[in-house]
Amino acid sequence: MGQSQGFSWWSFDDESNPIRCLEESHQTNYIISYLSGAGAKTILVEESYFDRDYLDEFSSFYSRVAVGYPNICRRLHVFGPEEVNNEIFLDSLNKSDENGFLQDNYLGFIVLRPIPSAPFGRTVLALYPDQAPDTPRITKPARTYHVHIAGIKLSVSGLAWQQQDTGVAACATIGLWTMFHSSALDDHHAIPTTAEITKSAEQFGARAFPSKGMTPSQILEAIHRQSFNPVAVSGDIKAGAFTGFSAKRFSVNCMSFIRSGYPVLLLGNNGAGGHAICLVGGRETQVDETNLENICAEDENSIYFYVHDDNYGPNIRFRLDEENGIALLRAEPPGYVGLKYPPEGTCFIPSTIIVASNKDIRINADDLYLKGEQCAQVIFKALSLIMDSNGKDPIPIIFNARFMLLRDYMGGALAQVVPPAILGRTRLEIHENALPMSLHIGVARIAQRDGSILCDIIHDTTDSSRNMSVFVTVIYEKALFDYLAGSDPGDRIKAGLSETLVPAF
Repeated sequence: MGQSQGFSWWSFDDESNPIRCLEESHQTNYIISYLSGAGAKTILVEESYFDRDYLDEFSSFYSRVAVGYPNICRRLHVFGPEEVNNEIFLDSLNKSDENGFLQDNYLGFIVLRPIPSAPFGRTVLALYPDQAPDTPRITKPARTYHVHIAGIKLSVSGLAWQQQDTGVAACATIGLWTMFHSSALDDHHAIPTTAEITKSAEQFGARAFPSKGMTPSQILEAIHRQSFNPVAVSGDIKAGAFTGFSAKRFSVNCMSFIRSGYPVLLLGNNGAGGHAICLVGGRETQVDETNLENICAEDENSIYFYVHDDNYGPNIRFRLDEENGIALLRAEPPGYVGLKYPPEGTCFIPSTIIVASNKDIRINADDLYLKGEQCAQVIFKALSLIMDSNGKDPIPIIFNARFMLLRDYMGGALAQVVPPAILGRTRLEIHENALPMSLHIGVARIAQRDGSILCDIIHDTTDSSRNMSVFVTVIYEKALFDYLAGSDPGDRIKAGLSETLVPAF
């Protein structure tokens, strides 16, 4: 294709395009396969692009290397499944058509650094269309990235990934960098560069550059130095000198954080030694029909997680398995997109979960899960009495737990489940009758197995786990509301609910 001032156009299938002509590597092969599956047709290249992360890497390390690295990158914009060319692009520039043909076909961007051994810099690629809406993906950590090309703004949703270079950033640094891009952390922070994260190791007496990786203590300190609350969850299953997770505990913890908008950094072993990867999403899994428990966690059987692995690429689908009682993740790219990478058998055994949460959240996912389980037991007992009085069998229930901004709960979360005719009334009753609530809340949601929501129990996240109180209980079923409203408020508080009940029906 033709070339214009500062831009070049390439067919994605052209063997000489900027991606296919890179030195073969796991990352190159994976990204080619991923974009092929996404229907990529065209690449638009900004030939001279200054990338904030690379400029900081350059200033901290590469500018002092005798070989003489350039400080300019290239930024690649990928389009598909329809082909885009210079004529279509010019027409969009004439119209300033930000929501038109270009946006509809925008698959994301890739920054190519002038580092031959590690060319992939900041990269955000769109997820494939969800092929299983009955068990939807949970991609709450994703944020929207905006790019500007000659006056046109394009957007893509996801979380940034890049390749470790070992000069400035190793695997843990890349995982932390992705975590700090989280949608849940947007309000009050500037996203640090990889160089800034790696410099956190200096206070432990280690040389920052070239990077040899970070210890768990350095990882936690790096989170702390960005003014976030570092949360570490250790495995619960011993196997000799190694401590791993049971599949249930792993699923419940990781899905709780992912539902809350927090990416999850996993430390563990990938078969070649210690490694770190970052969970950026998961997939809901319906409770197995053979599960006869009256109360179970909605996410205890979640088996699919989406991973950023700097050794391969972004958005890799992994399946959770269990061997000898210990959870492990196996790469399992969806068959319908024909991915060839990572190679079959690639696996990861997690030993530690690390999350960067907002500073004022002082409880962890385990604590909120236990509170949710306690609340579910109370609700199940109440439902059983209601059903028994009507000559019916008890209804099995499920629950999940997540952290949320209060504004998000009062906004979109309520709007998704409360009928529009009573949405305003429900919001006002919560606002007027609940105890004064914290910026971040812990929501234990309890539902029937068919997904019908019974209630939300809203917890305080600013106190200690032992003293965690409940602000309000929002109830979506009239029979349950009538039963609880007739009980003693003091008994409700002792049971783990709240004095204040708000109807949402």
